[in-house]
Amino acid sequence: MPMLAMGMIKPPNNFNDVAPHIRQNPKYWPYFKDCIGAIDSTHVRALLSPKEQIPYIGRKNYPTQNIMAACGFDMRFTFVWPGWEGTAHDTHIFLAALRNPDLKSPKPPGDKYYLVDVGYPNMKGFLALIKEKDIIFHIFVVVVNQEVVEKYSTKPIHHCEVL
Repeated sequence: MPMLAMGMIKPPNNFNDVAPHIRQNPKYWPYFKDCIGAIDSTHVRALLSPKEQIPYIGRKNYPTQNIMAACGFDMRFTFVWPGWEGTAHDTHIFLAALRNPDLKSPKPPGDKYYLVDVGYPNMKGFLALIKEKDIIFHIFVVVVNQEVVEKYSTKPIHHCEVL
């Protein structure tokens, strides 16, 4: 997965284009005109030998990897960093990604910013949202890309959890 992420998942070349969903909706324009995407983490079950499991067992009570990902309003991943222990805090992973120049982690130019989950710090280029379950999912899928849900879903989506 790391090789796939490094080779195929890349940030856009141009951050100046405003997503059509933002520009054409008065609920979001001009408030989100400088928003270029969202960053969040998810936990994926990890299969490890019993002696390797301890650092991977966090709040899920079974071994997981904490995976940080960024995506744009076109629903394409622009950054993925897998492999962190399930006990690793989102802020720790986020700050480590920003400090590592080899990762090409999301660094918004100028006044652009990413929406980030409440588990990430509020800082220049990163706007943490209110403490609300699945708020990133709500903004990205239910509100911004409703037609994607309608086109590809066979039943209504009201709530999303990976694990």
